Amino acid sequence: MAALRSLVADGVAAVASVDIVWIQLPLRRPHVAAHGTETTREVVLVGAADSDGLYGWGECSALSLPTYTAEYTAGAFDVLTGSMVPALIAQQRWAQSDHPMASAAVEAAVIDLALRRSGRSLAATLGATTTSVARCVVITGADTVPEMLDVVARAVNGGADMVKLKVSAPWDPAVLDAVAATWPDLAVAVDANGSIANEPRLLSALDAHHVAYIEQPAPAGDDRGLAAIAARLSVPIALDESVTTASALNDSLAGGAGTMVNIKPSRVGGLVSALECVDVARSHGAAVFVGGMLETGVGRAAAVALAAAVACDDSVTSLSTDLGPSDQYFDTDITDPVMVDNRGRLEVPDGVGIGLAPHRQRLEECGVRRVSLGGR
Repeated sequence: MAALRSLVADGVAAVASVDIVWIQLPLRRPHVAAHGTETTREVVLVGAADSDGLYGWGECSALSLPTYTAEYTAGAFDVLTGSMVPALIAQQRWAQSDHPMASAAVEAAVIDLALRRSGRSLAATLGATTTSVARCVVITGADTVPEMLDVVARAVNGGADMVKLKVSAPWDPAVLDAVAATWPDLAVAVDANGSIANEPRLLSALDAHHVAYIEQPAPAGDDRGLAAIAARLSVPIALDESVTTASALNDSLAGGAGTMVNIKPSRVGGLVSALECVDVARSHGAAVFVGGMLETGVGRAAAVALAAAVACDDSVTSLSTDLGPSDQYFDTDITDPVMVDNRGRLEVPDGVGIGLAPHRQRLEECGVRRVSLGGR
């Protein structure tokens, strides 16, 4: 973690100018969750350049509306252009606790810049020694049993070792019967995005099906409700939206709110905070997996590097990442695609920095707004 903090300092010192680019990428299929549906992915990319024109890139992965968290694309663009990036260029404190995803984008950009200046890769810096990681495919928008079986079949045939079904009330657990009957050895988890705390029958049905875990059955902030559910059920509870800081995670785990942790670097404010969360999970004996926010290749590459590092850490129980390859989400990514290998495992980008960078032409094709600041 000290090495990562040093990289942040080195990157900040090297920044001469910054581009803030709001882009739109159509999703290949709608992403449906309890908090809403995304059909087009709108993100803000931050490109931090040194005086020689070498760029480091980071991504603010807030959704288009303030549903998953209070952050959203337009608001992130405004805070980045209006206060955060000007503070960075002035060598002042730029991170803001109430805008963790925007802060994560800046942090990732300066880390990427520092690594590119020194010719090192993020994955290796974090301690990853593997070239690929096992993956869990998140399944959304399959409304009938035949649709679900078709989507799960594609995931299994593509090498996934686990699938995670998005659920919200009302939801028919008979879907699980069909999946289990077809793939009796397949690990299946569910993700409720905080929506089923008041659905005891559904919770009991999920428990009876012995799913791998139930992710965030109660809303973020309701640790007491999560702990009550965890005490009542036999299946593990995984925390997602509840994981906002290392301190909050410590409180949640200490209170019995869950025994598994989905760490999303963007949501917790960046890679430094994500590593702090891994340390907290380790101290409580909680299992860890690295999740995603429908990122483009910029945010995905950084998150995959963290997932690989967690998978290589023998002191942490690591679960399959629910990050996926670029073509699971986009026809054409903003970067070279994040891909799977011939075993269906997610490949870890191995170039310098995060290993990928946006293509200039794609930025022009997908750009909505662009602001350039600095030039010192």
